[in-house]
Amino acid sequence: MTTSTPVPHVLAVPADEHLRLMSSPQRVDRTLELLDADEYPTLRLGTDLTWVGLQAGLNNTPAAPALSGGEMWRDHPPVHALADMQVTMLADALADTDPATVEETGGLVLEESFGEVSDGDIAAAVTRLTEFFRAAADRGDAVIIAFV
Repeated sequence: MTTSTPVPHVLAVPADEHLRLMSSPQRVDRTLELLDADEYPTLRLGTDLTWVGLQAGLNNTPAAPALSGGEMWRDHPPVHALADMQVTMLADALADTDPATVEETGGLVLEESFGEVSDGDIAAAVTRLTEFFRAAADRGDAVIIAFV
């Protein structure tokens, strides 16, 4: 499953760094620099259609903003920022999400829309996303989702 569509890279930053970024007119450029530098924890959700299935599977759940919520910093390709309090709420919502259910729902979308089969990739991505958000929440971090 490969595509040239931008995929989400999830970056956890300390709350004070998030505030600095929010006040900067170059916040998107700085975020991309931070992603390249690997200075802060980053979750790269792949270069394939797994994230499409993940987003479809999380759609209409309390955990949906983990991929597309927060303050929009750029429209295309999207860059969104979630404050530390939002990260904590989403960590709890993700913890209450059943990876098998997300796999089933998202897998149907992949198969119907792209003729692709997930083979457990979506459920694994839910687990990785859940662990990432929990760790970020435990540190008090904000999260930035950049589609690159």
